[in-house]
Amino acid sequence: MKYSSVWNATLSKAVETFNAYKCDDSSWKATDIKLSAWKKKMCSEIGGPMIAVEKADLSRFPTLYNSTEDMRVYVAAIGNSGNVSSPTDWAGPGWTTPGSVDFEINNAFAYGANTNLFEDILRNGFVRGEDCFNTYDDDGDGNIDCNDWDCQYSSQCTNLGVNAAGYIDTSAPLVTGVSIEEYPDSALIMYDTNKPANGTLELYNYGDTQCLNRSYVIYDVGVLNANVRDYKLWHTALIYNANNTNISLNWPLVSGSTYNYKLKVCDSNGKCSVSRCSSFKTSSSLADCAYCRFVARISVSSSWNVSYDVNRDGTYEHLQGQVCGPNAGMKMNYTDGRKVNVKLAKTDGSVYMEFLNASLTKSGLNDKVRTISSSGDVIGDTAKVGLTSETRDKIVNNLHPEICRVKIPFSGTCDALYHCDDNGANCIDRTTATGVTLLNATTCLWQIPYCEFSTYSESTSSSSSSSSSSSSSSGGGGGGGGGGGSSVAACNDKKDNDGDGLIDYPKDKGCDSETDLSELDACKQDWLCDAWGECKNGIKTRSCVDKNDCEAKKKAGKTDALKGAVKPAAAESCETGLAITTTPTGAEGVKEGGTGALILEEAQKAGKIQFPWLYAKIGLAVLAAVALALILRRLKKD
Repeated sequence: MKYSSVWNATLSKAVETFNAYKCDDSSWKATDIKLSAWKKKMCSEIGGPMIAVEKADLSRFPTLYNSTEDMRVYVAAIGNSGNVSSPTDWAGPGWTTPGSVDFEINNAFAYGANTNLFEDILRNGFVRGEDCFNTYDDDGDGNIDCNDWDCQYSSQCTNLGVNAAGYIDTSAPLVTGVSIEEYPDSALIMYDTNKPANGTLELYNYGDTQCLNRSYVIYDVGVLNANVRDYKLWHTALIYNANNTNISLNWPLVSGSTYNYKLKVCDSNGKCSVSRCSSFKTSSSLADCAYCRFVARISVSSSWNVSYDVNRDGTYEHLQGQVCGPNAGMKMNYTDGRKVNVKLAKTDGSVYMEFLNASLTKSGLNDKVRTISSSGDVIGDTAKVGLTSETRDKIVNNLHPEICRVKIPFSGTCDALYHCDDNGANCIDRTTATGVTLLNATTCLWQIPYCEFSTYSESTSSSSSSSSSSSSSSGGGGGGGGGGGSSVAACNDKKDNDGDGLIDYPKDKGCDSETDLSELDACKQDWLCDAWGECKNGIKTRSCVDKNDCEAKKKAGKTDALKGAVKPAAAESCETGLAITTTPTGAEGVKEGGTGALILEEAQKAGKIQFPWLYAKIGLAVLAAVALALILRRLKKD
């Protein structure tokens, strides 16, 4: 692709020409691809030439161009004295990732946010990461365990996957989610990337809507704090008066004012992405601030306690649920919430986890993030303590603690730290790893490296039973006896009960918790229906079959739960189009597409249908016949 701008003295202007070429049989030949230039960006932002390419034209060459794949680019510039063989300047060849240059910044939680762009964060309340210990694609990006960039720094993935010798990486990090909180005198921008990266917010002079003159640079905490990885998935930019320009600003923002900025993220190989010039507007006052005041509450199961050390003096002064009632949280504001210590402890005090210098925000504690009350969300028993990958993503990737500590169960001498999977298996010795410190050998309190979970233990043995699993018997101990006995949770018995190669919760997706009695996966019904037949007696019919044959699998004991769409209606009134059906059987999922049969009780409660008109007409006819018979009988008697 070639662009030239030559000054024409006769016309008193620069004349531009564009030419596109395609490599064909080892030679460059002209091709029909539309090119253009954007003078405003060239003159005000770039300070040099640019070529804009019509993507639709590139898509006509599928063997050469894929809109979702990385592109390799080489550019050269020629001045008055240069030529093609000897350019004045050049760059590359290098790789660029679609969406990494001039990308738009949108608040995922703002009104009218793009639900397609932020589908994952809006559905879950947070950006889901990869569990590096199982064999699933947990975050749905097509990569599993060590082949996922989320696992770049996992102890499980040394020299594996993206860390393997000879692995070629061409992709730049992409911003996958952004949350913005505006306050009267400051702002907080939280953003996530699809691979470990560092982050920088570039703040521009007041009124600089083109982002030409940068005034301040605000680095992500990983760049400034040795306890936080330089390259990670979560990032924050706190724009406030810190009286220290190495941390943030040394002056407060002005209420009700608009500020312009760019985000820049770079991976460990120096590949970067830069956003377009964006802006935020501070709140006009505390009364108009939607994020300034909120209630901090983390919902946990009854076997765990949450407490807060707001002033970070080592004393956890607020025990959640013990101050204002069992379901109450703690009143919080945006300034006090900037750095808070949070403690998650077993009610019996046997194990606990501390998250130091965590950030408590209204966005970070949304209703989906703050709920970790299901069985197995938090792991703690006589052998291990830790968090599942989902709970890790909720706490670490939203509260952004700078330091994490764990008190692990131990026997004898506390002198070793093992990082294991959720079940306490696949353990890696981390005793001497960078960032690991034994803080108290008497209580076995450790500072773990870079807040990396899932579980930690003092040894590689994890033969204990979880506190959330069902007990082996109920009541007092009797002698022998047949029959009764106890039910052992199949999702916590360390056996592959359904033969799928996966054992127990949370690895086996058929397990909803450690107390689940079955590892069998749910079967999703997928219905295929014939076209409607002709109307007969006011009714049309069709036949429908489940392509996954879930009912047969349930009868055969291959599944214990049916999900997906309910069975569609097999009969319908020709006059009203309403379904004529009995209550559908089996499915636990939603009714899809409006074509499925309505459950009669639900429809009647909602007032959507009464009895089909065909039945009503038949009923009226019967009543009329009975009435006529009674009249004739009376007349005959008279």
